[in-house]
Amino acid sequence: MKNSTSKVWFALFFLYVVWGTTYLNIQYLVGNIPPIFASGIRNFLAGIILFVLAIITTKFEFPNLKTWIWSGLAGILMLSVGNGFLTVAVQWVPSGYASLFPAIIPVWLVVLQWIIDKKSPSYRILLGCLSGIIGVGLLVNLSSFALKGYEQYFALGVLFLIIATLSWSFGVMVAIKKAPLANVVVVASVQMIVGGVVSLVACGLMGEFTEIDTSKFDSRLITAFAYLLFVASVSGFLVFNWVSREASPTLVATYNYVNPLVAISLGVYLNNESINTQFIFAAIAIIFAVILITTDKNKG
Repeated sequence: MKNSTSKVWFALFFLYVVWGTTYLNIQYLVGNIPPIFASGIRNFLAGIILFVLAIITTKFEFPNLKTWIWSGLAGILMLSVGNGFLTVAVQWVPSGYASLFPAIIPVWLVVLQWIIDKKSPSYRILLGCLSGIIGVGLLVNLSSFALKGYEQYFALGVLFLIIATLSWSFGVMVAIKKAPLANVVVVASVQMIVGGVVSLVACGLMGEFTEIDTSKFDSRLITAFAYLLFVASVSGFLVFNWVSREASPTLVATYNYVNPLVAISLGVYLNNESINTQFIFAAIAIIFAVILITTDKNKG
């Protein structure tokens, strides 16, 4: 760890709690407004806010065409597809259950680096990948966890969650390999703006705008949306960006296995979501996989 001050731990605690609570808030949101619209408008507005912050707080340079193309592509993969498919899936599966799938992203990244970069992983990472795959396999069979009234969509929800994590992982690879070196806030804002616009276009093509019922825009819905926009997206990104510079990658990566624990706990205690032995073993296998991978000294 580069900096062991209390500020680092406060920032990490913020990410643990805030990003761990997003799933329950997303689930409430999509119970009242169309999911692709919910994902698109949130990411688009967060991107606009970050873009404005970059202008007024940094030495701003308007992003060039290369930044728009490659950062925009990363945004489409991570947000339009990744976040969009996850948002759709939480209509059909419990929030705590859904939170375990993004935790497996480090496994997909290892596999993609192995395939694309021909980068052979260590035995420790291979063990982590095996553990993660076992965990996902255990989750796939938990059809009894489908939300009431959506049992027939459980398999589709699982497929969407897998697609979401794979697409997010491809987006990360694009961002790492192709995105130009630029102000990270500007790059993130471009990703969010492009990803948000593509989602909103998809929303229009699917006719979701006609499904928006403004009578459901009560104080709870507005609070949930504001929390996801200002706290989870904007503040979460800024805190993550800061702590990534101040702490070691291994310490920062702990959010990958703490967030699901927070989401599962909240789902059980606030939303009466159930867990069983198979679910617990799946969670242990996935979290163990992430710990093995993110703490490996030779992953580069």
